[in-house]
Amino acid sequence: MSRRALGIAAAAVAVALVANAFLVDGLTRAAAPRDGGRLVDTTVAQANVRIEGQGPPVVVIHGISAALDWWDGIVPPLAARHRVIRIDLIGHGGTAAPVAGYEIPRQAALVASVIDAARADRVAVIGHSMGGRSRSP
Repeated sequence: MSRRALGIAAAAVAVALVANAFLVDGLTRAAAPRDGGRLVDTTVAQANVRIEGQGPPVVVIHGISAALDWWDGIVPPLAARHRVIRIDLIGHGGTAAPVAGYEIPRQAALVASVIDAARADRVAVIGHSMGGRSRSP
């Protein structure tokens, strides 16, 4: 490859990296209450959480590209006998979308912190897709 071709390739990569930085920065956002939730301060992040019902606690965790409203169809009958804790994972719904920090262990730490903040002892957990993932590969 000629020096000119290498220079053009390097310039194209530099332009792509700058464009990506602007795009990613544009996708970050602060936490905000959404879908009937409220912000809960945890040791991991400020999370959008919605708690409904009374009884033994059940935590529902949505999958990738979803949010706590994904559970709208199942929560009302579940909340008739349980305290249902819905959580927007990091980067979803009303929970903040940072530049980085979306790893499964960090998402799990957020869920554990919300459970602690809700003062729930023994909980049943229902997860969908990524929300049911127990560990990294």
